[in-house]
Amino acid sequence: MAKLTGTEPVRWDPEDDSGKAYLIQPPTVQSWPRYKRAIKAEGARYYSDRDLLEVLARGVAAILPDEADADRVYAETLLDKRRQEIAGEGELSEAERAKLAELDSIVRRHIPAYAEAEADTEFAMDVMQIEAVRHFVVGWEGYGEDLARGPMGVGDRDIARIPEAHRLGIMAKAHELSHLNGAEAKNSASPSSGRCAPTTSTAAKTRTKPGHSAPLADASPGRRSSSTKARGKSSRKPSTAS
Repeated sequence: MAKLTGTEPVRWDPEDDSGKAYLIQPPTVQSWPRYKRAIKAEGARYYSDRDLLEVLARGVAAILPDEADADRVYAETLLDKRRQEIAGEGELSEAERAKLAELDSIVRRHIPAYAEAEADTEFAMDVMQIEAVRHFVVGWEGYGEDLARGPMGVGDRDIARIPEAHRLGIMAKAHELSHLNGAEAKNSASPSSGRCAPTTSTAAKTRTKPGHSAPLADASPGRRSSSTKARGKSSRKPSTAS
């Protein structure tokens, strides 16, 4: 069962010079299911880095069916190194990363299932960051006025004022505060059946430009964007929702 307990709101300061901060209410056994339902209601389907890589691998096998082909062997080597990187065991070189991005582009053009999986994940990240703000942000600082929350949470107007990098960081922090990990995250936090919700290390990354695979273009999976890394640099409390 998910270990969700209500506690006092937690201050989150983006690691940038925006002067903004947020109060995030840790998810509870009541709010977490509502958050998941809102994501599912939008039809969002999130593929983890590992899941997306396996879709890419199937695409490579479809394009290069001969396992003895030199290009297939090289592609499989790159895929294996990326699997190790996702597992935290090593890191691709810049040259290998460039080759993998090239492979990603080829498979995306020729294998609809892979292009759809990337599009699904991109859409899911958009939905998840918006719903995380709506459900869990209860205060902010640096906007010149109090945050407005209604019966359904933060409204669209205020959500739109929050920079995307901050929304991604808020989403990652909310998932971190849910105290879900391992099998619990797989069974309880997935936006769609059978998919794991992003962890702080993956969800907090700033996404790549459209047309580029985030899992393939990112640095090592444990590295976070500096603009969305959670930290507590101030004891001041942001204004709470009115």
